[in-house]
Amino acid sequence: MAILSADVNICQHSGVTILNLVGEWSDEMQQRMREMLLALAKSAHLEVIVNISRTMLVPVSDPSWWKTLEANLQCLIAHHATVNIVGTDAQLQLASRNWLVRSLRWSTSEEEAVCRIRGVMLGSAGIKSRAWFDE
Repeated sequence: MAILSADVNICQHSGVTILNLVGEWSDEMQQRMREMLLALAKSAHLEVIVNISRTMLVPVSDPSWWKTLEANLQCLIAHHATVNIVGTDAQLQLASRNWLVRSLRWSTSEEEAVCRIRGVMLGSAGIKSRAWFDE
């Protein structure tokens, strides 16, 4: 079953803010992502995960896409926020070939990204909670 529309939403996982991008990548999704990243920066969210693992047709092999993504993330990075990107194995492989990506931190799951941000070993016991926010 194909996802026809693009959705951008925010949730929290163990106190870390997650920006989920779901659906087909488009200019509209990119604009909504940018607006939400700016809102997160203004509200001082300093631990953020951008999850693109459920986004289809992301142009990860295009260097200009990476420049745009890094420019969008600068609003958080300028405030010394910890930013991690969650992607699929295929997205990670394409990203690792791109020299522009070395400044970004990647994970293959939200749990891995949260553990990396929190400084906790993946698979250790601990409280994990998830909360979704309405726009």
